[in-house]
Amino acid sequence: HAAVLRLQGAAVAAGVEVTRLVFAARVSPKRDHLIRIQLADVALDTLVYNGHTTSSDMLWAGVPLITMRGDAWASRVASSIC
Repeated sequence: HAAVLRLQGAAVAAGVEVTRLVFAARVSPKRDHLIRIQLADVALDTLVYNGHTTSSDMLWAGVPLITMRGDAWASRVASSIC
């Protein structure tokens, strides 16, 4: 819950309406996860440690992925699968 509050606070500080952020519970099986993430408009990858499997899931679901390549291997993964 603390992470959600921090993300909401960062959104407000950046001028983004909190209602635009969607936090969802885990789903299983993976097929349901891939179906649900198709609802996203865009995926924003994290810097320093890229999304790896999460980034692949987004791309498989047809969701555009925005990533930034860093200097370390872990921060270049998403750019190598895009």
